Amino acid sequence: MHWLSTVKHFDGGHLTLEKMQIDADGKPQPTGEFEDLEGDALVLALGQDVDRSLVEGTAGIVVADGV
Repeated sequence: MHWLSTVKHFDGGHLTLEKMQIDADGKPQPTGEFEDLEGDALVLALGQDVDRSLVEGTAGIVVADGV
C-alpha cells in the first residue's frame, strides 16, 4: 500500500506514482517526487471510510482499533 500517492501513469505492468503531502488546510498536494513500480493490478482506495471485510479474515493481517 502506498499512502498519499496519486497515479500519474499506468501502462500494463508499469506504474508511476507521484508522492503527495498534506498542506496547512489538510488537503493533499503534489510534491514533484515520483516513484516507478511494477505490478499486474491496481486498486484505488478513495474516500474517508474503509471496508476492512476483505482483509479481516486474511492470514498474516491483523486488524486492531480499526487499522
